[in-house]
Amino acid sequence: MSEKQYEIRPAVDADLPVIEKLLVDSDLMAVELAENLKRFWVAEQAGIIGVIGNEYAGDTVLIRSAAVRSSARHGGVASALLKQALQQAKQAGCQAAYLFTNTAATFFANRGFVVVPRTEVPAALLASPAVTVCCCATAVAMRRELA
Repeated sequence: MSEKQYEIRPAVDADLPVIEKLLVDSDLMAVELAENLKRFWVAEQAGIIGVIGNEYAGDTVLIRSAAVRSSARHGGVASALLKQALQQAKQAGCQAAYLFTNTAATFFANRGFVVVPRTEVPAALLASPAVTVCCCATAVAMRRELA
């Protein structure tokens, strides 16, 4: 799947049920999506095939709820969504991006993220329900500098 075959766009309220299903189908929890939907983007190709969100705290951002429909994987969708999320974070003045993952550490490492101890993650991000509810203790914390 080439990037020209789908569109990255901001998520809208009507997308919420599809995003929730995509996250659940990807073994992710759909926590506080409605409250944060204005900071989410979707990849669309005859329906939503991917999603990613940003959650801001000061000059840092938590990259969250990244998922791509299984039939659309390995076609650049996740990379395009991540690029969009990071561009938005930079425009918002963020200096660093953080995320937690159980399954995609290699994917994110190949895109400039490095594993960090949880103690290096800003407290405001650690307090987010996207972390406290969704991330098990074994999830890998990762950071990428944006400056």
